Amino acid sequence: MPTILHISDLHRTSGPRPSNDELIAALVSDAKRWAEEGIASPDLIVVSGDLVQGVQLDTSDADSAVEGQYHEAGDFLRSLAQEFVDSDRSKVIVVPGNHDVHWVRSLSAMKPLGECPAKIGQKLLEASSRVHWNWKDQRAYGIVDDNIYVSRLELFRKFQRDFYKGLDPSPLPQVNGDLVFAEYPDLGLVVAGFASWHGNDCFCHVGEIDPSMLGKSQKMLENSEMPIAVAVWHHSIVGGPRECDYMDKRVVHRLVDFGFHIGLHGHQHYAAATPFELRLPNLTSMAVVGAGSLAAGDHALPMGERR
Repeated sequence: MPTILHISDLHRTSGPRPSNDELIAALVSDAKRWAEEGIASPDLIVVSGDLVQGVQLDTSDADSAVEGQYHEAGDFLRSLAQEFVDSDRSKVIVVPGNHDVHWVRSLSAMKPLGECPAKIGQKLLEASSRVHWNWKDQRAYGIVDDNIYVSRLELFRKFQRDFYKGLDPSPLPQVNGDLVFAEYPDLGLVVAGFASWHGNDCFCHVGEIDPSMLGKSQKMLENSEMPIAVAVWHHSIVGGPRECDYMDKRVVHRLVDFGFHIGLHGHQHYAAATPFELRLPNLTSMAVVGAGSLAAGDHALPMGERR
């Protein structure tokens, strides 16, 4: 039976957070306890988003700051691979989270509107919306430069390409990195990693997977002969009535329909496991597992939760 090390929410930054060395040391120490419990060393590492903390909207030289955070994240993941999977980066699946969206670039692609368009309502939260609402200054913003707006995702995609560079075959079927698909015949596993940041920017934090990526994963999974299929994304699928930064659970229903058996995500900063069932017409189930945060700031951890 294969063993997966699932971590999430690394939030790498130069600020006051646990260092890479501290995190690696803690995980190596944990591994000793796993062995005592009869749990095998990991065959595969899954990182479900928020590799970096990102920067505030008023940050000067934001690109340099975010690039520095990705450099730290890369050092951590390479050290992690060295400790657990013999430095085999093909056995490290990485997907982005909402903090991997470059907020400063997204804001620079927008201009405040004189007034909010009438009857826009819920459309503000749709991935295709060109208008977003900023609660801080109570103003509507419109996207005016598509090239800059698209570039809000560029630094993570560059990090992801560089991380997998030189692997043959590469686990990246999409150049933009919004879908990672890797088969492991020796483990009997296939893993699809999705970007649930579709439509995310500095004002819209709703979790969503690009429907075209879901469609591509179904075609790829259909051609796979692996007995276990794992889906990975970032956003949680539950949230309070005043929150909007989670993903519609109907996406999970689609993944169950496609044939995925396990779903792994992060974002909520606490660990949880939930069975999802769908009758198709026979009862089909999928285990959805959320990882806690590896290194979010103390204020971001839910009350009583450990890292």
